[in-house]
Parts: sequence; C-alpha cells; structure tokens
Amino acid sequence: MNVVFDLGKFRKAVLWKDEFPPLPNEADDELETTLQLSKPVVSENKKLALELKLPRNSSYYALLGVEYIPNQTSEVKRWEDVGP
Repeated sequence: MNVVFDLGKFRKAVLWKDEFPPLPNEADDELETTLQLSKPVVSENKKLALELKLPRNSSYYALLGVEYIPNQTSEVKRWEDVGP
C-alpha cells in the first residue's frame, strides 16, 4: 500500500507501507549493527519507506526505508546499503 502526497511544483512524497518501491539489485557497501535487548521482542514483519520524487530531469531523489524482521531472540540487527 502506498500514499502519495502532492508537495506542489511537481514534487511528490510517497509513503510505502508493507512493501518497498522497486530497488536496484546492487549496493556499493553494506553496514550491519547488532543491539542486545534486555528481553526478546516478539512481533510480525514490518516494512515502511518514504520516497521523495522531484520533477523530471532533476538529479535529486531520496528514499529512506526500514524493514523489521523478528527473530525471537533479544538481538536487533540493523543493516543498510551505503551508496556512493
């Protein structure tokens, strides 16, 4: 599901829930961090992304996303693709 917000002057923000927009398959680098919690976290998978689209022929684009995957332990792992 996604919700589109019109920001005026042909700019749009798209909020993606439970899915991600199409992403490139390659990453320049990946960063992973692990946190130890005091007790296990039990939940279900969640995805959320915010995409900023600017007018055509503009080189500005932003995408911020997060995916939560429970693992039934007291560890929380975070990773990200680091681009150029």
